[in-house]
Amino acid sequence: MKSRFIFPELNGISFGDKPADTWYWMPRRGDVISNVATALREPYGGSAPMQIVGAFGPAQGTGLYMMTEDLDATPRFYQVQKQGKEVRLGVEYFRVASRPRAPSSAAAGATGTSSSRATSAGSRRGTSLCAEEAVVPRGLQLPPAVHEL
Repeated sequence: MKSRFIFPELNGISFGDKPADTWYWMPRRGDVISNVATALREPYGGSAPMQIVGAFGPAQGTGLYMMTEDLDATPRFYQVQKQGKEVRLGVEYFRVASRPRAPSSAAAGATGTSSSRATSAGSRRGTSLCAEEAVVPRGLQLPPAVHEL
């Protein structure tokens, strides 16, 4: 099972009345700077080593960027979408979850208790993701419910 969450996410970014007024920027090997419709999803890593995406209006001389400051190289994707005159920026985190295994009798006997992570995961029966299971950068709070794919 795969679970994911998108945070932060900025929707409806626009810098003018026409689609041509709003531009976006995604730094990667071969930067993308454009104002045409797109849907980009790039993994953080070798071809996209920067932790930033942005949108701007050159005619207005303004813009904004969304940047993460993760020193642990947490797996994630940076998203930039443009449709019409609006841009959406997001950072997608994911987890591939496996079914929890029952603790072995040797492990349970050694500690006297089973793993709280396995117990907790088993009680949820895979319906949602919680902070203890997610790959989450330090200091980032998960939303109360995370949707499954």
